[in-house]
Amino acid sequence: MKLLIIFVLAFVLLIPSNVLAQSNNDVGTLDVGQDTYEVLSSEKLFITISGNIKYTLGTKMVTLSIVNPDNEPDGAKLVPSSNGNFEYIIEFDSESIKGEYKVFASYNGDVFETKSFVLKEKKLSIEDILKARGEKIDKEEPVIPEPVDEPIPDDPAPVSNQSHVPNFADPNKDPQYYLDRYYNEIKYKLWFDSNYPDYTIEEAVGFVPKSLVPVWVKNISLWFGEGTISEVEFLDAVSFLIKNNILQDESNSSVEDKGNFQVMYDSTSNLKYIKIQNDLKQLQFFEKKSKDLNSKLNLPSNILVNVAECNEINAFYDGSIDTIIMCYEMMEYLDELFTSMYDDEQTIRAGIHGALEFFFLHELGHALIDVYDIPITGMEEDAVDQLAAIILLQKGNDGIPAIAATSVFFGVHGMSVTDVDQLSFADEHSLDLQRFYNILCFTYGSDVTEYGVLIDLNLLPEERSIRCTDEYSQISQSWRTLLSPYEKSLSLIDG
Repeated sequence: MKLLIIFVLAFVLLIPSNVLAQSNNDVGTLDVGQDTYEVLSSEKLFITISGNIKYTLGTKMVTLSIVNPDNEPDGAKLVPSSNGNFEYIIEFDSESIKGEYKVFASYNGDVFETKSFVLKEKKLSIEDILKARGEKIDKEEPVIPEPVDEPIPDDPAPVSNQSHVPNFADPNKDPQYYLDRYYNEIKYKLWFDSNYPDYTIEEAVGFVPKSLVPVWVKNISLWFGEGTISEVEFLDAVSFLIKNNILQDESNSSVEDKGNFQVMYDSTSNLKYIKIQNDLKQLQFFEKKSKDLNSKLNLPSNILVNVAECNEINAFYDGSIDTIIMCYEMMEYLDELFTSMYDDEQTIRAGIHGALEFFFLHELGHALIDVYDIPITGMEEDAVDQLAAIILLQKGNDGIPAIAATSVFFGVHGMSVTDVDQLSFADEHSLDLQRFYNILCFTYGSDVTEYGVLIDLNLLPEERSIRCTDEYSQISQSWRTLLSPYEKSLSLIDG
């Protein structure tokens, strides 16, 4: 891979996706109908791919190449009609591979347009499932008590040592009528308590509370246990219970907030570092990030973000003093790196600040693992790379410049290494090229449609791309689970 490819990567990720749309409308057009299709397990789905060739050339055929989510190609050759129209119908069913399908249309040897669509399994609602099984959700209306006063004896004789439930309730009245009077009329409550001290009002009237769990939910649980419905359908029923407050989701435990992220700049006599410090302060670079973190995380103690001279190009977390140290030397190096690569000042600034943000989030990961005592399996350096990448990718377009800049950083460093020694393999960090490909994989996995260009430009090998969606999903969900006990109302990853 040539170093030029690394520069192309930055260009690809920093410009809007619509600029990258592959089409040559001078040749023809291609239409796949819609972006997403859903197929039921019991039905077949037919998708029509159509288009038009503006200037037909005799018997020349349109070639449609259709690549499924497993990167397996298929397709057809079609002769356009006299007016240039062509059409091809694809049949899908529940066994078809779910995911993104890419369609490449070419004519006379030239690819003139590329489109894609996503095939999903259609999820049935609870109502659909019950309807198919002949069940229904009963919406029971609350019973309104009959507006009739219950006579109260003027001088009731106390009753004691009852061996059976008092038979004073009218069997034609709903027991709820007596409960409402007992809990809302003080005089009635005193009368009952003095005459029937050995019984609760519920026992006296034979009240049997209604189950909070509807019958249809019990049936869903039974069907799941029998294996007649899928896990997805069962989880939909649980979601219904939580949404309607029948079950309370108390997974987020409350952690007392005793600290904050605080920023400190060490004084320096180095003129370059003084300029870096002034630029950071003017941007409120670390101050804004600390404020955002303070709004999302409960901390057991303060964590200091210290901008300082380190006598080395570095950024690190010191657990002995709960401090993230961002070195002036690192920022100076980023300035030199991106200035040597680009002429445009805006691109240079985006590169410096983007890479700096990634490295800050990387060290933040170390800090959180330390103060929360988060269990990590595998290499911690890889884990905090993953956290930094996921936070940036969840920011959408706001995070992509940082992803691009960091990819360029690791790509350039990785390409510059011609001889990997034993110490590099023994290092706690993965090799720079491994970190480069990992970040590209997470990026592609976060949105295969938006970042499919990474495959098209051969930046991410297709062999690696196959598992990227699963990797991204698994890692992001793992970090959500690990951080949720310490988060406030906003999520560090999603909010």
